[in-house]
Amino acid sequence: MKNNLKELRESKGLSQQKLGDVLGVSRQTINSVENGKFDPSLTLAIKLTRFFDKPIDSIFEHKGLKMTKKKRIERSFIFNSNYLNSYDV
Repeated sequence: MKNNLKELRESKGLSQQKLGDVLGVSRQTINSVENGKFDPSLTLAIKLTRFFDKPIDSIFEHKGLKMTKKKRIERSFIFNSNYLNSYDV
């Protein structure tokens, strides 16, 4: 699976080891995910989205499911609107 994990990690000035330590995985796991050799578990994917404060589809790109920035914004808006409406905010 393609991803931009390396760019995100480097933008925060983190080594693979440091990011792995923060997320509770090995440096080798971070390296394998960055190089597309390993698809992260759901738990690790969630940790990455929370750490980088990014939606999952802005970190990972599944073949055939590439989404434009406009579509991501629309989806995010719909999700957040539905979420807020479910709590009568």
